[in-house]
Amino acid sequence: MAGTPENEDPRAFVQAPESQVVAELVDLMQKHRPQVEVTFDENGGYGHPDHIFISKTTTIAFKESGNSSFESPGGMEPWSPLKLYYMGFRRSRIKRFVEEYRKMKPDNEISEIDPETLGVPDEMFTTQLEVVQYVPVRREAAAQHRSQGSPFDMFPEAMHEDVFSIDHLILVDPPPAPGLSETDLFEGI
Repeated sequence: MAGTPENEDPRAFVQAPESQVVAELVDLMQKHRPQVEVTFDENGGYGHPDHIFISKTTTIAFKESGNSSFESPGGMEPWSPLKLYYMGFRRSRIKRFVEEYRKMKPDNEISEIDPETLGVPDEMFTTQLEVVQYVPVRREAAAQHRSQGSPFDMFPEAMHEDVFSIDHLILVDPPPAPGLSETDLFEGI
């Protein structure tokens, strides 16, 4: 996390040269030609330096992948994805989960967290995806996260579906119409 010595390790993702990461992402976008790109919100979901870095580099690559004067290692034809989304955590959900976690374990590291400083204000979100059918797959994937453990470990099994069954996103590019409320990333494409 921010301020920890691990971030200074040259192997930490946040230490990678920004131009190199952007160029590699542009190559991937030009090779695979996606219609939609999704990355972390600007705060990396919860302030994680690697997540903030990937949000920044993905946003730059999204803009550069259609730029014919941008020189990437692959030298492929320009390609402009049609939409860019930031995935984030609704502040109201974080508040609820912090309260629930405090009830389960009153004396814990989360007790010190001010939920008003985490996540994204609810009104910023434009898109909500129902992903309940993927909760088992997400649990399995999260169990493979070796450096930080699984986020599922924080909650009793009975809460897993509630916590991980809806994804909230913000349409960043093109700028959304006021009051946009999508349930599909490919709406309008």
